[in-house]
Amino acid sequence: MPDTAQLQPLVPAGSCRGSCNLRAARALLAHHEALVEHADAVDRWYAAGGSEQEFPPEPEAPRVRFWPGNPLFCGRCVANARRTLLDLDVLASQLAAAADGHRGRAASSAGEGRVSGTKVRPSVSPVTDVLDRLVGDLFDVEDEWRGLRGYPARQSNGGRGAHPRSRTIGWLAERLEDILGHEDMAGLPRKLSNWDRVLRHLAKDDRASTSSPVRCVCGERRVGWDQELGYYVCGGCGTLLSVDEHDRQVREEADAMEAAGAGRRA
Repeated sequence: MPDTAQLQPLVPAGSCRGSCNLRAARALLAHHEALVEHADAVDRWYAAGGSEQEFPPEPEAPRVRFWPGNPLFCGRCVANARRTLLDLDVLASQLAAAADGHRGRAASSAGEGRVSGTKVRPSVSPVTDVLDRLVGDLFDVEDEWRGLRGYPARQSNGGRGAHPRSRTIGWLAERLEDILGHEDMAGLPRKLSNWDRVLRHLAKDDRASTSSPVRCVCGERRVGWDQELGYYVCGGCGTLLSVDEHDRQVREEADAMEAAGAGRRA
């Protein structure tokens, strides 16, 4: 699978750096690779004695659309990044609560069965280490932005628990549009998405299904969640829906069905 470094040169200047343009960039990369293969095929065809009027046709260029950035990311990708950032706090809280409960039960069981006078080493959940690394990454982002802006240093008493995490997430969310307008911070949405994937996996809170009940603007009901893109994607026309757009459409379609049912009952 091509990485961002391979795809970036194919993205027109001024395009959004977010995942909304990833499918279009991949389509252009596939076309570029097809052109290279076609040129090799033509060379082999000429070497075999083919005539100029009959060489194989060149692959047709894909019809793609690139969304513009403002300045680096479009409004939808900024909104997606903010939602993901805020979701990290919720997921981290859920994981911390579950980990604490697990350790409590383990210690209780060990205490009931151990011989009097023996020492029991408390178990440490690996979730705690993951959450500690998450907080460290978030602190690094805040510190970097404070440095770039010349803001005072982040106040810290060395704590890395729920309150410092929530405070940093709130601070970043409030300034996220400006943060994502700076070239040095362009990798932040991918970092947030990666953390979202990790925490959802640990919480067994991966999006339950790749399919969605909503109908795309093209008329197809082939909309599904794409974890890598962070968007819902129509399998028919490729239209992207952000989480907020998708959830709003789910509510609108449900309201429309309820209204239609009420009309039939009246």
